[in-house]
This record gives sequence, C-alpha cells and structure tokens, in this order.
Amino acid sequence: PLAGLDPFRIQPVGQPLQLLEEAAKRLRRCLGGDETGAHQLPDESERIWSGQEDRDGLVGLGIALLASRVETLVGPDAGPVIRYGAHQLRRSLQECEMVASLHSARVKTDLMPDSRTRRSHPTRRFTNPLPRMTTMTRSATLSMDPTRPIRSKHRLARVSMVAGLALVAGVSVIAAAPKPNVTAPNVTTPNVTAPNVTAPNAEVANTKASNEDAANDSASTANWPGFRGPDGLGLAPADSTPPLQWTEKNILWKTEIEGRGHSSPIIWGNRVFLTTAIEGDVIPGVVPPIHTFDGEEFKHPDSMGGDRHHTMKVIALDTATGKVAWSRTAYAGRVFENRHKGSSYASPTPVTDGQRVYAYFGSEGVYAYDLAGNPVWQRDLGDIKSVGLGVGTSPVLYRNLLIIQADEDSGDLSFIIALDTTTGEPVWRKTRTVQASWGTPLLVEHQGKAQLLTSGNEHIIAYDPASGDEIWRAVGLEANAIHHPLLHGDLAIFTTGYPQKNTFAIRLGQRGDLGKDAAVWRYDKGTAYVPSNLLVDGRVYLLNDGGVVTCLDAATGKVIYEGGRFPTRGRFTASPVAVGDKILLISQDGDAAFIAAGPEFVVLAQSSLDEPVYATPAIVGDRVYVRGERHLFAIGPAK
Repeated sequence: PLAGLDPFRIQPVGQPLQLLEEAAKRLRRCLGGDETGAHQLPDESERIWSGQEDRDGLVGLGIALLASRVETLVGPDAGPVIRYGAHQLRRSLQECEMVASLHSARVKTDLMPDSRTRRSHPTRRFTNPLPRMTTMTRSATLSMDPTRPIRSKHRLARVSMVAGLALVAGVSVIAAAPKPNVTAPNVTTPNVTAPNVTAPNAEVANTKASNEDAANDSASTANWPGFRGPDGLGLAPADSTPPLQWTEKNILWKTEIEGRGHSSPIIWGNRVFLTTAIEGDVIPGVVPPIHTFDGEEFKHPDSMGGDRHHTMKVIALDTATGKVAWSRTAYAGRVFENRHKGSSYASPTPVTDGQRVYAYFGSEGVYAYDLAGNPVWQRDLGDIKSVGLGVGTSPVLYRNLLIIQADEDSGDLSFIIALDTTTGEPVWRKTRTVQASWGTPLLVEHQGKAQLLTSGNEHIIAYDPASGDEIWRAVGLEANAIHHPLLHGDLAIFTTGYPQKNTFAIRLGQRGDLGKDAAVWRYDKGTAYVPSNLLVDGRVYLLNDGGVVTCLDAATGKVIYEGGRFPTRGRFTASPVAVGDKILLISQDGDAAFIAAGPEFVVLAQSSLDEPVYATPAIVGDRVYVRGERHLFAIGPAK
C-alpha cells in the first residue's frame, strides 16, 4: 500500500534525516524489532499513541494516516501493536474533536504556505533556539491546546508536515524489514498488596555525593536541606522510616499555602521552609522582554504573567503542627520576565545550612534569612532571560558559598556565580556559553577534591566550587537541560528528556576538553521532560512522562528492566526520591506509589492525596512532606 506514496511533495525542514531515522527506530521498537522486543510496547506506545504527550505529533500522525490512506495497514494481519495504536489514535482524535477536520484536510502542495504567508505562519525552524522550540513551528504550538478544536485545516496541515513524513518513512522501513513475531502486550495492572513497614536498608549510597563532608559540613542526617535532600541525589537519610501506605489517618497535618509554587519543601530541625509567589493585577504599560534567536523575534506560546504584579514570599512552618511560624515578603512589584503558564515564579527550591535559609527568585533576586525569619542580606543578580518560561535552577551550598547557575536565552549572557553566605557578596563569577537551562548543579567529591557538575545543552562542565575554575568539559545534552545529574562511583550520569531522550555517563578524574566521545555508555529512551531521575544501589531508575520506569546498570548502562508501569494513568513533574530500598513516585494527579529498588519492577503500595502535585517530596525521619497545588502535607505514622 505504500508503493509510490508521496503525499506531501515538500522539502522537509529542520533535520529530516534524523527525524526519519528516529521515527523508524521507534516504530520498529513498538513492533518488537531487533532493538527491544515487543514487550516494550508500554514505554513507546505511551508517547506515540496515547495523546498524553506531544499533541502536535499525534495530530500529524493522524493526518498522515488518514490523508495518505495507509489505514489499509490496520487489519487482521497488521499485528496487535498497529491495531492498538490505531484504536488509541482514533480515540484521542475524537476526544480532541478533530476527526471531521482530519477527514476533510487532504494534505496537498497547495496547502503549504508560500512567501505571502511565511511571516504569519512561519515554517522555517530556528537555527539556534532552545531544543523545545525546534520541535514545531510557532503557529503549530499556538494551535496545540488539546482542549479546543483546531479551526484552520491549513494550519493543521502545516503541523503534520514533518510528523507525517516521519510516519511514512518509518512505516516504509518496517515494511521493507523482515516482519517480527509480535505478541500482544501485557497491560495488566500490577498486583498491589499492603506492605510491611520496616526500617529501610541503611546502606543507601555507596554511590553518594559528598555534600555532607565537602559541601555542607553542618548538614544533619535528620534534615533535608535542599533540592533532593542532603546529597542532592534524592536519597533520604538512612534512619528514615515513613509509612508506605497513606490514608486520612496518615495525614498528620496539611496547611494551605497562599499563592503558587513548585519549589520543594526543605526541612531543618523543627522547621519546614518553602517559597511561594502570589499573582496580582495587571500593571498598565509593563511589557516583558523580547526574545530573539538568529535575529528573529520569538515568543513562546505558553509564556504569561510578566505584565502583572507579583509578591514572592519565604515561609517557615512548624514540623509538629504545620502552623506558619513566620512568613516574609522577599520581593513585591513587577517582574522582569514571563513564566510558563504551568509553572511558577517560585520554582527554585531554597537551601539551608542550619544558620540561614537562602531563596532564589531569578531576576527578582537572592534572599537570606536566619532561621527565625530575620532578613540577613539580599542580592540582585541582574535581569535573567529565560525564554519567557521562568527560572527553575535551585541554589546549592559549598562550605561558605551559595552557588547559582544562571543560564539565559541563547547563552550570550549566561553565568554561574558564588556568593558569600554571610554577606551575599560575590566571591567568583564565570561566564558560560550555554543557552537557557533549568537544571540544578550537583556537588560531588572525587579523589578527595570537590567538583560542581553542571548540565547544559551545548556543554557539560565541571567546576572547582571553591574558585569557579573549570576542571573539564564535554559536549552537552544537545537538548533541554532540566534534570539533576547523578553519581555512581567515578561515573557522573547526565540525562535529558526533550526534544530527544538521552542518558550517558562520563568518568570523573579527567581534565580539559573531553569533546564528543567522553561518554562511557549511552541509552536513548525512558526519560521525561521535567522529572529528574534516580540512582539507588548501583541502578539508575529512569521515569518517563507517563509513569513508565526503566532500570539500568549504572556501571555499564545495560538494561535491567523496561516497561515498569505506575499503577494509575497520569503525568509526572515531581522527581522520584528513595528511602532505603523503596522509591517514591508521585504523579501530577496526586497519586503516589512506592516501588521496589531492585532488579524487578514491583509496586509495594499506592495511595492518593486527591490534590495535584508538581513539587518533589522530602523525606525525613518517619515523615514524607509533599507540596500539593494548594497545601503542604505532612504524612507519617497513623494518628
């Protein structure tokens, strides 16, 4: 049925060869081809068919399927994967009220924009933008709200251009290949039983970073002082014993938090600290900054909020009662930059050394308070462009230094800076040729010397945290830098999930420019857009956007298992954390599950908070602290 098929007759834009190759690889995986086998359907089909991610790609695939008449492939001989995919595709399209448009929108050459429409509906891809911008045209992103029908079939056709070609090429490759033996996927829900709550294995981290010694000498094992805990790796203190199954009786308290924030709670002693941002009225005449790439103006379709008054606060709560101990307004007024519509101006997680708590709000400054809430100092770092999406990098502590990575827009003004924790005065500042990123650096120790590992699109760079001097660099993620690095022995592991999925390990102990061949091993599936990943006892646990877990051997990158599925359907923003040999996952819907940290995917317990959750949880002692959309929850032994 594909013979002579040429439905678009266009010159593809961007990187067509890479797109076509990736499409073929993904489709072969779903069909149980030579790379992964048919049992990998849950991971790949979640992205390709469910409609839960990349709606633009889904619509493009739908148009290609219908307009190109390749639906003849979907028959009794096509195999269960293709039939399942077609069913899911049609269902998702019907939910989006797009079916009528798809049947009428025959993709023809005369639907392509010519020079008269190029300005209003550009199809050229930027040559040096952020990766997320390169995946679709600006007109396409504006039309991809899945809650409303697309009004213009011409625009819909343009959205489908690259995705349709990728589908046709991918199916063609499969048609030419030997047909694999496809078996029906196992989509049964894991059997969840009530767990026995025992003390977790204390031997959590033979791969642990050295924050407790080199970076945060005062950090106690009874505290969670910054993003992802004492060592920045998402591992709870060894003596933590939180309940695995949660009911109403396990909610010791919940406190409403005003405003909006995706920063994680941090804990020191009898205090929980977090930040929030409260949106006010529109300020007449205020216009957020203009973003340009290669001389062309760009506005992200999800940017918003930069024309309003905002109040940023630092809040302390009592761990015993949940009552607000103090609340301080760090900043109030107009903001420099927009934020993503789903994000917050309080996304960076604060950090504490037990003497002061430090909060970072991007262009609106850095603020230090003592633990009683008295202001100590504040520092303006200047205007930081973030492509209109807001900042997400959290500050980290090294001895008496507060270090902040501030990568902006195209990277012309990116920098990393260390401030004196006592005075707020700059100690060192280094420029970075790295475009906007949202990842937090990781402090590690190798052969008795500290290194600060930073992710970036163009470069992975390790710094001496005391001086800011560069130790080594390698070719970067070549995708959005959002995830927190991981550490296994002398291997630093970096991950990214959009627009391409990539996980690779670089061996520490090297110096200088390591170039593009620095990776010891690579793996190109399984990661999500926002959530960072986790390493426990020599195994890397990757989480994708739909809650599918992949387990790799940290030393070799070899797959231990793939396709472990979260017990309920959902999307994920919060990063996983671990307590002993148990891993906690929480979806955006507030559904939580503990899974086993081991060679097999096993769901130990599942619960629900009935409130959206976007922030990474914290675990201290017998408690889990979870920031929901409206409340902060303290979850512990049943009352």
